[in-house]
Amino acid sequence: MSPDNNYAECSLIIQEQLRGKIGAYSNMPVTTTGDLSIAYTPGVARPCEAITANAALTRKLTIKHNSVAVVTRNHA
Repeated sequence: MSPDNNYAECSLIIQEQLRGKIGAYSNMPVTTTGDLSIAYTPGVARPCEAITANAALTRKLTIKHNSVAVVTRNHA
């Protein structure tokens, strides 16, 4: 799609083709079930428990430190 195209229409086409435009990728290699257990369940429970005990750890233990929210308002 070239920049001359209508971005909203191009976005709609890509959204339909890809079923979403943003993905999640592992920051660590996940090649074994052991790797998966560390990266996800049950490994994800321990950081959650730590955050429950100390909310200040949220930015250290999650992607919240690196997240951006885009908030828009429908001007219809």
